[in-house]
Amino acid sequence: MQALEKASGVIGKPKRLFVTSNDVMKLLGCKKSYASKVIQDINAEAKQRGEHAFPAGKANKYIFAKTFALPMEDVESVMVEEQEE
Repeated sequence: MQALEKASGVIGKPKRLFVTSNDVMKLLGCKKSYASKVIQDINAEAKQRGEHAFPAGKANKYIFAKTFALPMEDVESVMVEEQEE
């Protein structure tokens, strides 16, 4: 089945547009309380700029990556690991 997933023309798993507190904890090596604060701050920043803010517990992955100067590949690799578990 994995060969089919990697065949040309096959669309892979959809990628999330948001990070969760678990993603933030893995990427920053912090506790859940700090991860939740980071998510709240990112959503507040998005609202202030007139952009889409996600529901509680989720934040825009692009704003998160830019805020902490993290490569998008690192952010998405943590998200893929979580989906596979």
